[in-house]
Amino acid sequence: MRKSIHTLDNRKEDYRYNRLGLIVILFNIPLNRENAFYCSQFVAVVLQQSESVELNKSLAFIKPHDLEGLT
Repeated sequence: MRKSIHTLDNRKEDYRYNRLGLIVILFNIPLNRENAFYCSQFVAVVLQQSESVELNKSLAFIKPHDLEGLT
């Protein structure tokens, strides 16, 4: 996880907040934008890249409650 975060942090100028993703998730519309994340989506990407957990949902639909209780 640290490696994934470090890699993203080194390229932070390439990333932006995915405001549009927050809107379309309310309507169940998948939107995968390159280099743009909303908070829970960012956490899910880091977890997935580190192979720490297996997520049963598309990253376009990850919400905070989906991350609760992950071990």
